[in-house]
Amino acid sequence: MRIDTANQEAREEIGKDLQLSSNPKKITNQTKKTADMALRVSALLFAVLLLCDVDLDSENIAGATSVRQSCECPNVIDSVPWRRVSDFTVTDKGPLCNEIEIVLYLKTNKQACLNPNSKQGKRLQKCWKRIQNDPARRKGCLHLKRGRSKKRTQPT
Repeated sequence: MRIDTANQEAREEIGKDLQLSSNPKKITNQTKKTADMALRVSALLFAVLLLCDVDLDSENIAGATSVRQSCECPNVIDSVPWRRVSDFTVTDKGPLCNEIEIVLYLKTNKQACLNPNSKQGKRLQKCWKRIQNDPARRKGCLHLKRGRSKKRTQPT
């Protein structure tokens, strides 16, 4: 084995170096044990690296998960019919964009950006704050009652 050969060579070199010292027996035994332990540890680490197939190339390191580099909504519209909206997201101001962004996901699998200052945009923001930014409850913002209907009374 290569490791055994390397261990033997290291012991021989240490032995030659220690013969020149003043107290060879004491230093030789301690140094041989230390060198032998160091070789075993390095061989073990090398074997672990080979078994794990660690790729040390920096090219394969994954980048950040967020690919957003600027505002998502360069163009906004004031309103979209509610019946066409299937979902929405509200993104607050941040370091990448100085505006609140409301992205509507339409039933036609398209996206539209809603003006946050429009009536519909303010309504969605208010609902979004009321549900405390909980994505599981945002469908409720799309199905709110849009006005008070008169109660029908049954004739007696």
